[in-house]
Amino acid sequence: MIADEIRLTLPADDAFHGVAHLVLGGLAARLNLSFENLEDLELALDSLLERPSDGREMTLRVLVEDGELRMIVGPFSAVRTELGEGGADSLNLGRILDAVCDSVEIEDRDGSQWVVSDEAARRSEGRPWVSEADKALLRRYHEDGDLQAREQLIEQYMSLVRSLARVTRIAASSSKTSSRSGQSD
Repeated sequence: MIADEIRLTLPADDAFHGVAHLVLGGLAARLNLSFENLEDLELALDSLLERPSDGREMTLRVLVEDGELRMIVGPFSAVRTELGEGGADSLNLGRILDAVCDSVEIEDRDGSQWVVSDEAARRSEGRPWVSEADKALLRRYHEDGDLQAREQLIEQYMSLVRSLARVTRIAASSSKTSSRSGQSD
């Protein structure tokens, strides 16, 4: 079986990290992944993208094959050393990746280090993204103005709401930055 692959190269600017999240979110929707699976992928990606890249572009490759997601991120100059920094009791990169990925390894390519992480693609058990109960809550809120239904939906999907808010903030700050840089003095 041939793997599906998405390859995204980002400039060395934090403002573009939201684009990587949008790609992962789109992939999760296409594959009907669970919210927990998407959160794990995003946390792993965030943990890697916040590492110094020495001003180089960052590349994200996501491969999907036989129920397995493989994420390859790089290039890095010293990520192998950083994986174990601080020991087992500290909240370091290695501990974060071990918590959210089924396996993590470092590959050396062209004088750089690339992080390869694998995770089983846990689907939403064949359920649609919006259940019948959620549709009923949405109807109560939108048609009847029921604020308790709204609060229940927010509580139920708080992690997704936070992820979307983060992506929106990143996109907004990116557009402000680019509009300022386009102004002449």
